[in-house]
Amino acid sequence: LLSAIVVLLIKSSAKIRQFLAILKVMLPEKFEADARKSNAPIAVIHETSEGICMFTDIWKYSTIAEEMNLQALRQMMAGYFETLKEHIAMHDGEVIGAQGDEVHAIWRVQPGNHLQQKMRACLACHDIIKVVERFHQADKERPHLVTRVGLHFGEMSLRLVEASRSHAISATGDTVNVTKRIESGNN
Repeated sequence: LLSAIVVLLIKSSAKIRQFLAILKVMLPEKFEADARKSNAPIAVIHETSEGICMFTDIWKYSTIAEEMNLQALRQMMAGYFETLKEHIAMHDGEVIGAQGDEVHAIWRVQPGNHLQQKMRACLACHDIIKVVERFHQADKERPHLVTRVGLHFGEMSLRLVEASRSHAISATGDTVNVTKRIESGNN
């Protein structure tokens, strides 16, 4: 979805200026290195914007992972990530990272829709907790994945990097750090 939006925005310089006003993203180093090796043109868009940041992770994940065989763990986590991503997207969020047992998502906020986006992000958190319970009920043999969620609103530094048909997004700043601390404090 984001790639389609970027392509449409590139076709119109007015829309590019709007896009730049909302978006600034940090690029994972591996993506940038791979893009440079392919000699594909790279576009980097930076912006500082208000938004909502979310982190989720699984409490005591390392212990769970150590006790499972790798294939069963991979299968379980694929279903888990798909479930979380689906419910974040359903509420207008963008998953910008999923690594280990962690999901990182953002909601971009434009002037005039702060309340709507905050409500959507809160509903996504609520749904994630409920859907993880249903995820467990679907297969009682799976370990119980206690999902911690952190959510915070504020200014973020965003960076989008595009190369060929791929893109990478990341966010930095105090809002991101506080969100991670909120998530870590939820047990």
